[in-house]
Amino acid sequence: MRRSISTVKVRRNGVIPKATAQPKIKKIEVYEALYGLNAGVQQFLNSLDFLDRSGLGIPFLNGYRILADEIRSAINFSTTEAMSVIELLDYEQLENLRSRFAFPPIDNLATETEELRAKD
Repeated sequence: MRRSISTVKVRRNGVIPKATAQPKIKKIEVYEALYGLNAGVQQFLNSLDFLDRSGLGIPFLNGYRILADEIRSAINFSTTEAMSVIELLDYEQLENLRSRFAFPPIDNLATETEELRAKD
């Protein structure tokens, strides 16, 4: 169960959403599902346009367009809002890991390379 993302807590560097559960599937799958939904809604709208141009006088087509765009907007907004919380938490975790990671000094790398060459 996902917690409301409108709930926030104060942190020293600003206000951030309270912890939220990670999705049970990979993030890429969420983004792919959102892409597929948008493509499907666009295909639906294209089909409505075709039916409108057909001259059959089908009623309420514009209402269906508005409804489809409303549904698409609601899902896009809700999904991207939820994912922005997850991305922020991932970013903070990865930034913390990176800040603790230290590359070896360049001098050590040059010395190790020379030692390897001398062994060959």
